[in-house]
Amino acid sequence: MRRSILIVCLAMILLWNGKEMLYAAERNDDTILQPSSYRGEEEFSVDSIEKSGIPRQRSGTNLETSYVSPYITSVKNQGSYGTCWAFSMVAAAEANMIKKGLASKDVDLSEWQIVYFMAHSVADPLGGTAGDGLVIKSDNYLNAGGNQQLGIFQVANWCGLVDEETAPYTIPCEDLSAKLPDEAAYSRDVAHLENSYWVSMQDKEIIKQLIKEYGACGAAYYSDGKYYNKNYYYNTAEELAMYCPEDVGANHGITIVGWDDNYSRENFNEKYRPEGDGAWYCKNSWGTQWSKDGYFWISYEDVPLSTSSGYFYDYGASDNYDHNYQYDGGAWGQYYPSIGYEANIYQAKGDEWLRAVGFYTQNTRYQCTVSIYKNCEEGRPTSGELVATKKVDLLYAGFHTVELEEAVSLCEGDSFSVVINQTTADGAAANIFVDSGIKDTWCENVSTAQEGQSYILHNDKWLDIGALRSQNCRIKAYTDDAAQVREIRLDCSAFSLYEGESRKLGATILPAEAIPKSMIWSSSDENVVMVSEDGTVTAKGCGEAVITCRLSGENDIKAVCTITVVQPEEESSETTDEQLTKAPSESTGEKSEKPTEAASESTEAKIEIPTGSYHPKGEILTDRSTKARYKVTKTGEAVEYMKAPSGKTSITIPATVKIDGISYKVTSIGANAFKNNKKIKKVVIGKNVTAVGKKAFYNCKNLSMIMIKTSKLTIKRVGSKAFKGIYSKAVIKVPKKKQKEYRMIFKSKVQSI
Repeated sequence: MRRSILIVCLAMILLWNGKEMLYAAERNDDTILQPSSYRGEEEFSVDSIEKSGIPRQRSGTNLETSYVSPYITSVKNQGSYGTCWAFSMVAAAEANMIKKGLASKDVDLSEWQIVYFMAHSVADPLGGTAGDGLVIKSDNYLNAGGNQQLGIFQVANWCGLVDEETAPYTIPCEDLSAKLPDEAAYSRDVAHLENSYWVSMQDKEIIKQLIKEYGACGAAYYSDGKYYNKNYYYNTAEELAMYCPEDVGANHGITIVGWDDNYSRENFNEKYRPEGDGAWYCKNSWGTQWSKDGYFWISYEDVPLSTSSGYFYDYGASDNYDHNYQYDGGAWGQYYPSIGYEANIYQAKGDEWLRAVGFYTQNTRYQCTVSIYKNCEEGRPTSGELVATKKVDLLYAGFHTVELEEAVSLCEGDSFSVVINQTTADGAAANIFVDSGIKDTWCENVSTAQEGQSYILHNDKWLDIGALRSQNCRIKAYTDDAAQVREIRLDCSAFSLYEGESRKLGATILPAEAIPKSMIWSSSDENVVMVSEDGTVTAKGCGEAVITCRLSGENDIKAVCTITVVQPEEESSETTDEQLTKAPSESTGEKSEKPTEAASESTEAKIEIPTGSYHPKGEILTDRSTKARYKVTKTGEAVEYMKAPSGKTSITIPATVKIDGISYKVTSIGANAFKNNKKIKKVVIGKNVTAVGKKAFYNCKNLSMIMIKTSKLTIKRVGSKAFKGIYSKAVIKVPKKKQKEYRMIFKSKVQSI
């Protein structure tokens, strides 16, 4: 593009004047703060971390004086439209996906899809965002402008990213009236945004570190020909350098891909020359014919850039969770200052596991507590049963995904609340984002919030901002579908009891991924055996009875146990020690009688308790002591390690495991067993393992130590990407005699063995 492009940027301008707005009597005279707006006239920015007095904790060696990210895709051309913000955002996302192993170096994601659905809103699959959206007032939505924060609100809803072939940018360039089908909004995404960090460009060292950590940085500067070192239009084959000393708003989005601390100030325009050396290396979206191969330099001291924010993206696989519960479908909105507590109440659409939540922080160094309540009362998000809580410290402003320590089970129809408490570093209540109706000269953000959806805590009272203001808190809840219950397994199929004895029967729902539900116990003859609600059986009289355990509401899913009630046998005579040891009579010649084995034993009746039967091939088992899951691969002999217990940082895959009284060899690690596990730091692989499945440890980015005891692995028995994306400096310890062979297996995955 041969001209400057308007980039509509957001700013947090505090319009709250300290007063409260009084609502009508039908709202019970509730008072609620007047929220402040995001404005479109200035760029959104956050406070500097390094200037706050608490420096960021860094690890490793000092940063290089010059660096270019190796994860950058090809230079694109936005043409004559104002879509630079989308090109910047997508380029940074592509770099992150390559670095994390979610995409190959030739990945090409669609900018048109982001821009199109910004102006043509579609409700999310669960319907929580129905009626929400951004209405662009321009006839040409491609020229309406935008910024990365608007884009983040959209992709955090799982509306994108998609492959370029799904929505080719060339189509609207040739035909502005071209449309995308609604299914291109949500059902074709190739990745899900997990985190996005918004960092002040004044934090130069942090920006550098995050470029290395996440691949690239989305940013914006003020583009004007007079600030370049050469004519930025005609000298298209020469390397350009840019420095603007004026305090003006940004108007063009770019992607920062590297830096050079020694880039000479002499390279800049002699009329506008920075005081010192050093510059950012930037990828533009004006094609490879512009500057040198589409890249240029911009001074560290450039005023519009250095006073703005850099954006970083942390993506996960598109199947990381099955569902995204949310209400915030708009791309703009407002925020409440000094509130701290926010909450959304949802209702489960099916049997699911709640595994993580997502939310935004408005500025730096927030301390947050996430709480989950089940079956809360209407209008009271913190009522009901507190089932999960987690505290996190969040250094950066932006969007965050927080995984729960343990997944929360939800049955269809269950209500559950996600409550977020945010405080600043000095303990004050923080500012929280909301999606709300707001009008501006270039767009209108539409919010259709309903009663009973979103709440903020004000004056120690929960206020329903959906009912009061048609606003929604920007909170997500991520769930996975639960497996359907296939069977109930009791810990014994038959046993005997004496009259008056009791024993509790254990019942396990299979598969282990199914949601635990209530059991209904019954006895075929209560004169013989009675059974309580928790499965405790009590012998009442001699005879036989069948105990049945049914899943509530599922009469076809049941398990039975046969119980025989007996009485101890009465002893027919007594034998004394004196009789058993009496010497033989000399006069009669009687032989000595030694105690017989039968006579020395107690005559108490023996009760044999049958052992469990072998589990069939393919059945999923859970080791109750460790919570790890296994799959039977050879009946009665071998199992595969399927899934690690959540929240553990160190895992040992044993040589053998004993489940229900049966010992199995652990001979393999299943595909995806540890995939995307961000907790695991160390794993020990037992001596019987002969195979590691595809993506078994994929994207375990904190896995820094692997100890392998088995000598049975071969390169053909280790699946593709099994160890891709683990910690870059991970150390793998292997049997000495297998070092050479194992080095080939782990080549390019770690730095040392």
